[in-house]
Amino acid sequence: MKRIAASLKQRNGVFYLKSYLKVAGKRKEVVRSLGTKNRKVAESHLKDFKETRNNGFHKHVLSDVISQYLTSIQKRMTWKNQQKIRSVLRQIFGPICPELIKKLSTETKGSTENRPTINVRHIQDITSEEIDNFLTSMIKNEAGSGYISKTTANRYRERIRALISWAMTVKKVPMPGDLNPTCSITKFDEDELPCRFMTLSEIRKQLLALHNNIQLFAMVAMMIFAGLRREEILWLRTEDVDLKDRKIHVRNKKINGVYWRPKNKNNRVVPISKLLTRILEMYVRRRNISKGWYFPSPEGCKWDADNFSGCLKDINNSREFNWTCLDFRHTFGSHLAMKNISLYKISKLMGNSPDICRKHYAHLMVGEMHDDVEF
Repeated sequence: MKRIAASLKQRNGVFYLKSYLKVAGKRKEVVRSLGTKNRKVAESHLKDFKETRNNGFHKHVLSDVISQYLTSIQKRMTWKNQQKIRSVLRQIFGPICPELIKKLSTETKGSTENRPTINVRHIQDITSEEIDNFLTSMIKNEAGSGYISKTTANRYRERIRALISWAMTVKKVPMPGDLNPTCSITKFDEDELPCRFMTLSEIRKQLLALHNNIQLFAMVAMMIFAGLRREEILWLRTEDVDLKDRKIHVRNKKINGVYWRPKNKNNRVVPISKLLTRILEMYVRRRNISKGWYFPSPEGCKWDADNFSGCLKDINNSREFNWTCLDFRHTFGSHLAMKNISLYKISKLMGNSPDICRKHYAHLMVGEMHDDVEF
């Protein structure tokens, strides 16, 4: 593969870098935006581009690129989304820079130590083959190996694409062939499996397994009987839970300079059932909760989401339970659907759109339609 030309082109005022490659004897045009309308700036980029190609690639250390990328998103994204991106990049590349080093609680075990990662020194060393091999090795298969679903693999692919695209566009990092290596990676066909939920007897078994840990008992009960997401549980403050009026307020908040808001960006109020009220009253009495975080971590601060899930998973593994926080939440919506509660009401209680609730729970409401098909 040999580069033979490079020039500028302008479209709608924005300058693009146009270059040509010879691949397998064929001439291929590659065009990428320079993100500027200033001709002098564009010409400077073109000069740098030609010098780089003539003198060989200046390789960029991957850990430095990731650090710069994570710094760049701080002003553009909420803290929650930054955490998600850091978590995904940690899963893909490992803790290769300070921003990706995670200090786990001493009560949790590292669950990702033996997982494969993309292990390269420079970002230019990330090839399509490297990405494809990594994603394929991570996907769960019928033999029982693997770690992630096809949906998660597609999310990893998208995060790698976004990182390299940012590096090429913002930092003008040259990539082989001026191509993002993820472009040749086909998305995996995602398996649309029905959401899992627990029966009443399984709910009793799950809660019984947690009876020695009143906090985890109350947290799981809130997900099952109020349908809150894991993040919503962990961000609850004492003022958000009103046991007198039996209401949980899921709402925007800013704590210690960190802003958080619900996933759908809308505040909501969830009524507390009588059973959940008794459980939470018992929890408040035993833990003497007065102010601050409603469910504080063992260190007295906000729970880290992965550490919380790790603690819960350790207990459930000892009982051979494989329920997750998402299963607990789906249990709430599924049992409401089986009681013929309208999908609109379920969506309001769970902070979802009616379309999402229809996708997850409509098949459970077939029983209410028998009279409708009679002429």
